[in-house]
Amino acid sequence: MILKSRFIQFTAVLMLGCISLNGQAQAQAQTQTQTQTPTPQCNKTVYLTFDTGNMSVAQAVADILNRQHVKATFFLANEKTSRGDYSLDDSWKPYWQELARQGHHFGSHTYDHTYFVKDGPSGGVFEKPQFGPKAGMTILYNEAAFCREIRRSDDRFKELTNQSMQKIWRAPGGKVSPRLIKMGNLCGYQHIAWAPAGFFLG
Repeated sequence: MILKSRFIQFTAVLMLGCISLNGQAQAQAQTQTQTQTPTPQCNKTVYLTFDTGNMSVAQAVADILNRQHVKATFFLANEKTSRGDYSLDDSWKPYWQELARQGHHFGSHTYDHTYFVKDGPSGGVFEKPQFGPKAGMTILYNEAAFCREIRRSDDRFKELTNQSMQKIWRAPGGKVSPRLIKMGNLCGYQHIAWAPAGFFLG
């Protein structure tokens, strides 16, 4: 519960930062009209992204985004959730449909939340799925197999929402190599990493 509260507060701070600055700027503008001092403006873009995780605060995040009219990008993997199902199960269909209807963006987080281990022989990469039938096994993926892993999230999202994801993906744990990035590019998906200070664990 503490983690949930902190996450919601952190999310609210991120989303309300520019709004609060704009409110302060308007108040300052009213008191500074005589001196004609330039009013600071919030003119930088914050890209707010979320990965599926265990979905324990999913509805709270969606409610805050909707209430504040903020759009975000969600990176989806079929991860086990806090309620015992999986984030791309039919039970989550209304949730993803509503976020899609609100105009958020979506990218692949690999279907089985597959962690990069190291580059392998013959241009392949070793990966370790966290979920699915091969969870915990270290497997050598060639380009075609890795493309399928990225596209599975996209395909499943389209089944749930009748909408395709953007052609972007994020590696679980942020673990990549130049070879892995190139594989994603060859599949038509651009890798989107976190900002250096953007990985929030609570």
